[in-house]
Amino acid sequence: MRILNVIDHILDKDSGNVVLSQKEIAKDNLEISKYVEKVIDKFEKSEYVELALSRIPMLEQFWNGREDFQKLTEKFALDYFDSIKVNEKIPGGDLLFFNVELEDLSQMIGIAQNVIMNINIQLGGENMMQLSIL
Repeated sequence: MRILNVIDHILDKDSGNVVLSQKEIAKDNLEISKYVEKVIDKFEKSEYVELALSRIPMLEQFWNGREDFQKLTEKFALDYFDSIKVNEKIPGGDLLFFNVELEDLSQMIGIAQNVIMNINIQLGGENMMQLSIL
């Protein structure tokens, strides 16, 4: 696995603010690499649903815009925060976004929140994606 991008944004529900990181986390950060590998391993061992990427426009936009990872993750974090800030059962915390190249040279994008929710997107043939919420 090779990390292409990794960035962390903080969703502070107590203050009602989102703290957007201004730069990515170093790709050679060993702790982050181990964590991302663990998330991917958990995803690969889970049951997942394959859907046409076009069925979920927000995720399709996320996948297609991965070249501007910083800006895309900021928008996703802000939109996600807007959707959860009124629901007390959904916690705030860190949203860790990663974009990796796997051993088979395919790419995977993932979002991990406080190790409670992980969303992984891996594009397969014919624009099909594997989606798992762990």
